[in-house]
Amino acid sequence: MGEISPIVDEIDFAIEHLAEWEKEERVPTPAVLGNSESSITRESFGVTYIVVPFNYPVYLFAGPLIGAIIGGNTSIIKPSEATPETSQVIEDIVNDTFDASYIHVFQGARDENEYLLSLPFDMIFFTGSPQVGKIVMQAAAKNLTPVILELGGKSPAIITPRPSYLNLRAPYG
Repeated sequence: MGEISPIVDEIDFAIEHLAEWEKEERVPTPAVLGNSESSITRESFGVTYIVVPFNYPVYLFAGPLIGAIIGGNTSIIKPSEATPETSQVIEDIVNDTFDASYIHVFQGARDENEYLLSLPFDMIFFTGSPQVGKIVMQAAAKNLTPVILELGGKSPAIITPRPSYLNLRAPYG
């Protein structure tokens, strides 16, 4: 429910809207530009790097990959070394589905990630800790690479003392 269903929904949504997303969109031209026309044309970034975390690895590999594919990009995916079995499944799915020159999975840990971050990617998707996010951002800055960072948890909670009116005993203990 938490990983596969949202991905299926995202794929369905992307397929449903792809035709409208690929069309050039005419927009108003500011008067200062005189007798000209303005439009929005969507273009791919190029080669994207998707760094997959250990939590929600399927969802957080597939979600950015769907966006990269829809945007006309190629991708290198580095799954988390903390989930070796899931990382292998991700690699098997990618290898069975895509040509390696289009989308490729690169297994490894810190050293491999540092190497990959030294490459001049056109876009980086990163989900993980703020500490590692700073490393990703610093590496991306060397090439002026745009980065999408998702840092921290998905479900924050604030724990407070129980109000006195809730100091009731549970029926079974």
